[in-house]
Amino acid sequence: MNDLRLVDTLFVLILPYTFKAFAVFMLRQQMMNIPDAYLDAAAIDGASLFRSFITYFLPLSATI
Repeated sequence: MNDLRLVDTLFVLILPYTFKAFAVFMLRQQMMNIPDAYLDAAAIDGASLFRSFITYFLPLSATI
């Protein structure tokens, strides 16, 4: 922020939260592209919702 000359400004407080909101939106969009069949298959295998999220959805939403 010092290189951008934003020290002691109000914008320096707003800028990080703007990027956090954008990251949450992008993660939601990425998870919406994962088919519901994966959730159904995990439920048939006996995985809980939390386990299926950790084991299946997070690795599928990671970018390479």
